[in-house]
Amino acid sequence: MFDFTSVHLKEVVIHNVGNKNREQELTLSAKPLNFDAPILKELLLKYFLQPFKENALYNLTHEEDLRLNEIFTYASNIFDEPSRFYEMSCAIAKHLYDKSEHPKIKSGEFYIVYFRDCVLDDEVADAIGLFKSEHRDTFLKVEQDDEGISVGYETGININRLDKGCLIFNIDREKGYVVAAVDASNKNEALYWKDDFLKLRPREDYFYHTQNFLNICNNFIEESHVPEEKPEVIELQKKTLQFFKEEKVFDVQKFEEEVLQEPEKIESFRTFRKEYEETNQTEVPEDFKISVPAVRTAKKQFKNTLKLDGNFIIQVLNSKAVLKRGIDDETGLKFYQLYYDNETY
Repeated sequence: MFDFTSVHLKEVVIHNVGNKNREQELTLSAKPLNFDAPILKELLLKYFLQPFKENALYNLTHEEDLRLNEIFTYASNIFDEPSRFYEMSCAIAKHLYDKSEHPKIKSGEFYIVYFRDCVLDDEVADAIGLFKSEHRDTFLKVEQDDEGISVGYETGININRLDKGCLIFNIDREKGYVVAAVDASNKNEALYWKDDFLKLRPREDYFYHTQNFLNICNNFIEESHVPEEKPEVIELQKKTLQFFKEEKVFDVQKFEEEVLQEPEKIESFRTFRKEYEETNQTEVPEDFKISVPAVRTAKKQFKNTLKLDGNFIIQVLNSKAVLKRGIDDETGLKFYQLYYDNETY
């Protein structure tokens, strides 16, 4: 999906954005960063781009008019007139400062970066990067001289840990650009980056459609079975994942015939899907290219274990595994029968 092998670091400006609610300051840099040293350029590229993997993409949005999204407007100004980069970087920093009001939002350096020759799905485009560092790490500093070796320490930014970031690619402007975003915030912290500052919505591409349909499948399977039917739930989940792993293009009719199979179950699934579309105000396509990264991500939602009291855990690895559930007449205790061909150690 991403290819940064030929990317060029064109401009970088670093501002410091404090927490407005705690009366911390916004400090704007007087000029862009000088990064002529090749090693510095290399380290910056690693710090900025390393966290972006094959994952969900977004569009900038606004409930009334896309042009009212501040980041969209500032990014458009930069793409149209690169000479306004520094001016717009200050405007973006002020916008982030205005959104930094929650008491848990930390102050930190805010980097605005202009990239050349980024590649997204084989399309070459410029990109604007917005990155914020909020944590400091302690590093040992070991030095050797004529008297021996001494150890000290310094505090700094770990280039392997980016707290918040986004890449706005100059692609699909009319839809709010193509945006990749990362946010390493703890779940208990204020998640303001994607919603308040950027105003993002999922981009409806094949990653989104794959993830969305697998989510529908998982919800349907779990909601249409009672707890006593857990083996059936696991079996259906495994069949669903297997289908998405083996197929390159999703076809809903083929999915219904090969995975759901039973007419009653198919009809129930269609009803569930329709209700999902109405509730979430979305339309789920009946065929689309399957995203392998989305399947890997969704796999975590499909649980393949049976927990029996506090004594046993049965992990089902294959959808063809045969389990039968019953109740012992004498003790009244429930049991499972497991059928297999060979025993391995």
